[in-house]
Amino acid sequence: MWVRRNPLEWLESTFLRLFYIKHLYRGQVKLFLSRQQAVPVESVAAVVYTREAYLSDPDVASKAEEVARLYSIPEATHVLVAVLASAGPRSPLSPGRLVHNLAGGNKEAMEWSADEIREKAKESSSYYGEWGTVADCFTPLG
Repeated sequence: MWVRRNPLEWLESTFLRLFYIKHLYRGQVKLFLSRQQAVPVESVAAVVYTREAYLSDPDVASKAEEVARLYSIPEATHVLVAVLASAGPRSPLSPGRLVHNLAGGNKEAMEWSADEIREKAKESSSYYGEWGTVADCFTPLG
């Protein structure tokens, strides 16, 4: 059976399938650029928290299972939170992460002034208007 589709809808859906993948990330479905869209990596950074800092992070403290998991490893003194590969200028917080942090997801964000928040929002908007996040080893959804 043939179905008439709006050519713009078809082009948009085809573009999304070719260049983006859907992935469940931090409990939410997000769009990421496919690996084929990546530019060569210029730098790598590791985000490491002390055990105490990790356990006091609002995102961790609200997850009893994760707190229990870390307490089951008494010899752990630090936690590798993320490994970030990047190219281009240093990336600021993504718009979604910035809002999450302001909504109580990060203790430090609660101390930012209105001017600091506006500056971070400008940086985030400018950067993510030009750069995207690539999914590397994620299993795509649908």
